[in-house]
Amino acid sequence: MLYKKLISSSIILSTLGVIGLGSLEAYAQDASSQGILSVLEVTDPVAPPVDPGDGEDGEDGGGIVDPGEPSNPGEIGISKVTDWNFGTLENYDPSLGATMVASRSENNTFNHVIVDDKREDSGSWSLSVSSDAFRSGEKSLTGTTIKMNSLSANNYNTSALFSGPGSLQLLQDNESMEVLTAISGADGFTTISLGEVELSIPKHQNIAEGEEYTSVITWNLTSEPA
Repeated sequence: MLYKKLISSSIILSTLGVIGLGSLEAYAQDASSQGILSVLEVTDPVAPPVDPGDGEDGEDGGGIVDPGEPSNPGEIGISKVTDWNFGTLENYDPSLGATMVASRSENNTFNHVIVDDKREDSGSWSLSVSSDAFRSGEKSLTGTTIKMNSLSANNYNTSALFSGPGSLQLLQDNESMEVLTAISGADGFTTISLGEVELSIPKHQNIAEGEEYTSVITWNLTSEPA
């Protein structure tokens, strides 16, 4: 169960357009962000795996989230998402695999998603996510997983109710998974913090120096009228 608490999230890397919703209509919106991984060096099997580290400067992801421009009255939509930049893989050992942690943004804040619900009578809504394989040209990594280690939600309305998992693991090219459901009271901006986002790369991948791999992360927002 995902308990509502004050969270900290990252400054936005991507801005998505907001799509409207009439208050008497069911609604669905897809938005996308990217996972990015660069490969600097591939080493021999005796080298250690990449150290995921403890986050920038050992901080806890605190900072102020800019919610961006509000949507028009009567609308709901995903107003912002962040890209996940996993940085540079300096030593990939094919016998061990590797783990990478996505960098935080300005002010050392967590990656996040913001939903903006400006409907006069806000109903429930649900956010889900799926991930494509990481690809570099015609090549793709197989069996990668992405874990969001600490999901939490914040809305200015202290009586807002949410449900969802406390953490989430995405499998590449798999069905979407629930991130958060707003049960009631989540009008205005809701910021969903993803905590540390961790990419696990399995053993025996055909990775070459100088490659850059990207994955499309698809976010789906659905809602019902009150």
